Amino acid sequence: MALLISVASFALAGVASAEEITQASPKDGAASNSAEQGAAPKREAFTTGVAKGRDLLDTAISASTLSEAEIQKIGTRSIAEVLSNIPGIRSETGGTDGMTAITIRGLPLSGDGSKFLQIQEDGLPVVEFGDIHFAPTTMFLRTDLSLSQVQAIRGGSASTFASNSPGGIVNFISKTGEETGGTFQLSSGIDHELGRADFSYGGRLSSSLRFNIGGYYRQGEGPRATGYDAFKGGQIKLNVTKEFDHGFVRIYAKLLDDREPGYGLVPIRVTGSNAKPSYAPLPSFDPRRDTMSSRYINSFLALDQNNNPHTLDAHEGNRAKVRSIGFEAQFDVADWTLSNRLRYAEVSGSYNENLPAITLPASVLPIAFGAGPGTTARFASGPNSGQSIGDPATLNGNGLLARGLYINSKLNSLDNVTNDFRASRVWNAGAGKITTTAGLYASSQDLNMMWTFLSPITDIASGGNSHLIDLFAPNGASITQDGMLFYSLQLGPSSYHQYYDVNYRTVAPYGSVNYQLGRLSIGGSLRYDFGKVSGAVYGGDLGGGRTSITPTDLNRDGVISERFTASLPLSRPGPVAYNYGYASYSVGANYRISDPISVFGRYSRGGRASSDRVLFPPR
Repeated sequence: MALLISVASFALAGVASAEEITQASPKDGAASNSAEQGAAPKREAFTTGVAKGRDLLDTAISASTLSEAEIQKIGTRSIAEVLSNIPGIRSETGGTDGMTAITIRGLPLSGDGSKFLQIQEDGLPVVEFGDIHFAPTTMFLRTDLSLSQVQAIRGGSASTFASNSPGGIVNFISKTGEETGGTFQLSSGIDHELGRADFSYGGRLSSSLRFNIGGYYRQGEGPRATGYDAFKGGQIKLNVTKEFDHGFVRIYAKLLDDREPGYGLVPIRVTGSNAKPSYAPLPSFDPRRDTMSSRYINSFLALDQNNNPHTLDAHEGNRAKVRSIGFEAQFDVADWTLSNRLRYAEVSGSYNENLPAITLPASVLPIAFGAGPGTTARFASGPNSGQSIGDPATLNGNGLLARGLYINSKLNSLDNVTNDFRASRVWNAGAGKITTTAGLYASSQDLNMMWTFLSPITDIASGGNSHLIDLFAPNGASITQDGMLFYSLQLGPSSYHQYYDVNYRTVAPYGSVNYQLGRLSIGGSLRYDFGKVSGAVYGGDLGGGRTSITPTDLNRDGVISERFTASLPLSRPGPVAYNYGYASYSVGANYRISDPISVFGRYSRGGRASSDRVLFPPR
């Protein structure tokens, strides 16, 4: 169990007098009579996945909000753990945000990412598709003291107010300087090395100008042993808001460069029967404290997207790099409320993980790969590199070797630009009011990434002390090269050595109508997504005579001993060119029984588009 201690100091003085879109106004039809008369405190409006910000009890949606105070009570900086505290959301992670699977109750859970759920930051998607392989949305999002609240809508109108969101939307909303003051916090692990500093400060620069700046930096090994600083990096966010008599303009920016380990699969001991299995740690290796990461396994050789040798940094872990700048504005013009959000983001990074695909006794594993009895083993990395292993059966107290699966996904560019414009107006209709909204969403999402799968041989040691292992046949011939069995996933054309260079363009008009008469509200919304996909993919997995295994002198020693190296068929790309379209709609009714109680019913149908998951043939 990992323990954390934190110390925080803060000063708070004054509350901003101006309000904006995050507060419902009387013309929205959102405030109840009792609230207008001061009989009940004013509630903060819900703005995610709806036409206009309004009181949740006046909307026919299933939604939840986590306030800043509630997030602090949770006491975590993990996106996955924050989401797991929202009712109706299922969130599973390997311990960090780099490989998190998220879904809404009732919808299947994808292997990684948020297939049916869109995750937003300040009202716009972090990336257009939530289930890009090895690049889930949570990888490029962090929580810190600059976070104001988290709003979540489950189903309902979510699919009509955002693309690729049939299951719902989760929106991480930043502070914008309404309160003058700030917070500084230091935290450190008690039983592990991980230090972190967080800060946030905001306030007014003038009577109509306010700002907020916040971020964090962290560094350390983390709660599980890796042998090096697996956590390292941070982010800083800044926004400035200019208020006018009938609206506001805000500009904001974010810089994120952070890395964290991938706590993937680890071997354990299983005894007993199928009906009653018993699980226990391996000798000298506890999955609750140890990982397959190691100080002595820091790099691998492979071919890049141009088939040139290059070095992969295994210690880079799951690294996320984001540089974004955004603009938001809202104005009341001739009874219309016009709003626009625009953001450009440069997104890149890498995914690294070393898994024990096959774990066997050291005397048995070589036989499984064609080497007979009498095979010898030597350390291929670390301080004992080149030294023979005398008795493999006693190696590390467990006598085990692993045929590993090292995965590297180089995220060259997930750059995206998104814009969401909408116009709303409230019309008097007898004793009731009709709120109409029309909007247009447009985005461009790049997907430029390179997959490399390798097959190293490693021992299994605790404390981040595993090594690469070289195997030699009885006649002295090498079975591995620098601890690598194959410079690919496997022999044959299918090696998961793939390169993507694809762009996705989305245009989605949408609209809604809501009628409110006293305590009753009835409404519906409609959206149509037009998508255009273009680019190319490369890989032997495409078939058609494409090959991907070639002998290559990766270490450039003049000897081609790296016989089973995965390469790309660069002269035979797989062209990508298709269009798609789908409609989403939602209708519902809400009745406010009393100030704290309402009932509603809703029927919705939403769609989504797939990204990289459909670009290669099914396996």
